[in-house]
Amino acid sequence: MIHIRNMDRRDIPPGLELCRLAGWNQIEADWRRLLALAPGGVFVAEVDGCPCGSASTTAYGMSAAWIGMVLVHPGFRRRGIGSALMAHAVAHLRARRVAAVKLDATEEGRPIYVELGFRDERPVYRCAASAPKWAPTGGARPIAPDDWPAIAARDRTAFGADRMDLLRQLAADGPALALGPVGNPDAYGFARPGFLAPSLGPVVAADEAAARAVIHALGAALPPGPVFWDLLPDNAPARGLAESLGFAVDRRLTRMVLGAETHPGDVSQVYAAAGLELG
Repeated sequence: MIHIRNMDRRDIPPGLELCRLAGWNQIEADWRRLLALAPGGVFVAEVDGCPCGSASTTAYGMSAAWIGMVLVHPGFRRRGIGSALMAHAVAHLRARRVAAVKLDATEEGRPIYVELGFRDERPVYRCAASAPKWAPTGGARPIAPDDWPAIAARDRTAFGADRMDLLRQLAADGPALALGPVGNPDAYGFARPGFLAPSLGPVVAADEAAARAVIHALGAALPPGPVFWDLLPDNAPARGLAESLGFAVDRRLTRMVLGAETHPGDVSQVYAAAGLELG
């Protein structure tokens, strides 16, 4: 029988094992961040007392939430565990009266989500480069305390929901840069370490030039080697910028939504997503 319970920090080691078995990039800090963002909103599936699956939810206020980290141990697949975790996560968010529940679906997972009522919104690409050649031009600087109110306003417009708790946590965990006047930046972005490679994102910018400056500066702050970049290909300048730096599409996913999409965001300002589990 499948038993689903809340995840806590003691479950991080088996959560990391699921990530390694799936070839995913998350590390301990990612699990800790998810638990901090959503106490009572990250779940473990057990069969006969053995942890064998996971799912996370991250609510951005009442307007939108993300489901991610839907993982099932290879030895326990085809038993309905993934579907049970998804149903549990959706029920949790519906109980919180979140308007729109979103996720970034792989081809394998998409049929499960369609059965639950999710519909396609837009494509999402995970891009990768083995050794991008960063060329920072100056101007990008660490995010200042006085930047946060303007970042909050721009991010709500670009992303479509309030994710300031996430952005502040990302700022504490890795490079966090802005471009433009203190208190009114034109762009901002973050990067964080990963098991396979560090990840860029999120990056939000008023235009391509501002995005380019922040992305090059973020990249220069990372160790040499491969980098991941999750982007929305509907933003053609973002796609072109990634290609110019040697990034190629590694995985194609579909962003899906369940419920009322009241604040879709402004894709033209989104140059990198926060991550497949975060939106």
